[in-house]
Amino acid sequence: MNLITLVPALAILLTAQDQPMPGPGPGYIPSGSPADLHDLVRLARLRDPRVRAMGFSSYDRKGGNYDGFNGTYSKLRVEDGNSVLAELDGPGVIQRIWTTHTSGEHAGLLDRKNEHIKIYLDGQAKPALDVPLETLFSGKHPHFPRPLVMEGSGGFVSYVPIPFRNGCKVVVEGQGVRFYQIGLVTLPSAEGVDTFVEQPSAPVLADLKAAKALWASPETYETQMLAKSLTAEYSVEGIARSEQVFGMPAGPATIQSIELEPSAGTADGWRSARLRMVWDQDASGEPGVDLPFDYAFGTLPDAIGFQSLLIGQRGGSWYNRFPMPYHRQASLRIDAEKPIKGKLRVRYRKGVDADAGYLRASYREALPTRPKEDFGWLKEEGRGHFAGVLMSTQGRAKLPYWLEGDDRFTIDGKLAIHGTGSEDFFNGGWYALEGRLNGPSAYPSHGFPIYRSPENEVWQAAAYRWNVADPVPFSISITAGIEHGGENQFEADYRAGVFWYSPNPSPTHRVP
Repeated sequence: MNLITLVPALAILLTAQDQPMPGPGPGYIPSGSPADLHDLVRLARLRDPRVRAMGFSSYDRKGGNYDGFNGTYSKLRVEDGNSVLAELDGPGVIQRIWTTHTSGEHAGLLDRKNEHIKIYLDGQAKPALDVPLETLFSGKHPHFPRPLVMEGSGGFVSYVPIPFRNGCKVVVEGQGVRFYQIGLVTLPSAEGVDTFVEQPSAPVLADLKAAKALWASPETYETQMLAKSLTAEYSVEGIARSEQVFGMPAGPATIQSIELEPSAGTADGWRSARLRMVWDQDASGEPGVDLPFDYAFGTLPDAIGFQSLLIGQRGGSWYNRFPMPYHRQASLRIDAEKPIKGKLRVRYRKGVDADAGYLRASYREALPTRPKEDFGWLKEEGRGHFAGVLMSTQGRAKLPYWLEGDDRFTIDGKLAIHGTGSEDFFNGGWYALEGRLNGPSAYPSHGFPIYRSPENEVWQAAAYRWNVADPVPFSISITAGIEHGGENQFEADYRAGVFWYSPNPSPTHRVP
């Protein structure tokens, strides 16, 4: 039996309108402001097509798995005995700096000699930042507060933006660097960009403070960031193999949070249900968001409960805070194979940014992975930006060796980002070693909510990373995915929920 329910009072909102939908504006050009880290609605703004993502890392240039183990590729060059890790001309923003313990056996960075990181900006002879590398991640520097910088699960990461108007160079003293990744965007001009200075100005300090508060306590988002939001509530009750459709408030509007309170005993039914969001079409249109609920809200079976910036659980509620703009109308559809019951709460604001894109999300799986083929996250033509992924894996092995696989982003036809290992992409390091990635973990922007061996030689690992601070823009095309093993040789079951933004509300509905 298939039960189809349409909320009658809101059915009129699902009728297609005759007027054309507004197209996105020219595009958002980030300036390197820390406001991008706490104003989550900015994540939906399509980047100007001239904003380009690129990365520097220690990946094996010969295609093998020596991604920093012997230091061969752990620098661009040696200069005065020191390691140059990244160098770039023109205006841009360093958005992410990641490294890991130099070796798995010993805690610490580099050769544990208090080596400095030196960041030169705008062609100046004196570095704009010159501190011991450990200090960058310690939270003791006023410009790099925790948890915008942090150490956890074997990895060190900084998401504090470092803008520059005319070039940058990142140098680390000595040659002890092994695994590293530095993510940047280049900008079309220096207009509006204030080059990083070590002592933050009052406006920068205020944004750092707001970002620190949100990242340290994501649960405060509802009470502080959404205090002025409007709210729509929906009661849900469905039998097995049911479909229900709910109209969202009339647009233009931006959904800031969807919260679900499953009724007692229905959590498993909700996890297996399918969430579909249809943007600016009638309810029968092809959805722009199409995910199992457990990937939409981070409630995978066997996962620890966690609260991250964008999805998670708080008390008895599940939440998804990816900003979801639409111009005229939207509908939320639930397809359930098992009985479900609960309450949906949608928090939204009226209006849409002129350059906002539509949230797109889809489910991928490879059961199992194929030899010599990356597990694909996103293959899309046109304009948009990658915004995050929740991925789960399971395979039979003594350890999850498939985590050796690198992430790879080919943007507008060119390889722009090449990582150094799966746990590295998710900001960890050195899996299966004591004090590194050897158990489940959860942080504001990333984590491993599953890391376990439920039975002999079967391993499960699931991880998420949200690109709040470092969306990956593309203007022509993107092909993004991750290897399973250092050379795509390990067989495992891979599943993922992938999130991105696009000017197109669905795969077949394109905006001119």
